[in-house]
Amino acid sequence: METRASGAAPTPEEARQSLHLAEQEESATVNRPVPGWYFPTLAALLLVMFLLNALGRPDQPVRGIVGGLVIACALLVAVLVGRVSFGPSPYRGVRVRWTRALPGIIIAAILALLPVLLANTVGSWIWAVCGIVLAGLLATAGTRYWQQTRRA
Repeated sequence: METRASGAAPTPEEARQSLHLAEQEESATVNRPVPGWYFPTLAALLLVMFLLNALGRPDQPVRGIVGGLVIACALLVAVLVGRVSFGPSPYRGVRVRWTRALPGIIIAAILALLPVLLANTVGSWIWAVCGIVLAGLLATAGTRYWQQTRRA
C-alpha cells in the first residue's frame, strides 16, 4: 500500500485490496519450500516398499533380503523427511490446513492398511495396486505443493 502525501487514511476498498494481497503473499510463503526431487523420491521409495511386500512370502534367503530392503527404504524415508523437515531453514513452523490435509491423510492411511488387512484374503497383488496408487497421489500432491512453495 502506498502512503499518501496528504496523510489521509486509505479508503475501505484500498484497505481490502491491501489485506487481500497480504493474505495471498502469506499463503504463498507460509510453508517450507522443498527441493523438486523430494516428493518424487518419497513416492518412489514408498512404491519400492509396497512392491517388495507384493512379492509375498518368498523362500529364504530371499525373504531376508526383501525384509532388509524394506527396512532400508523405510530408514531412507525417515532420514529424508527428517533432513528436509527439520533441516536449517528460516521457516520455524508449518501451518497445516487440516481441512485440506485430512482427506489425503485418511486416503494414505487406508491405502497403507488395506494390503495389511486383505493380502492373505485376496493375494499379495493388493500391495502393488495400493503402492502404485499411493505413490501416484503422493507425487501429484507433492508436485503441487512444490509448485506453490518454490518461489518462497
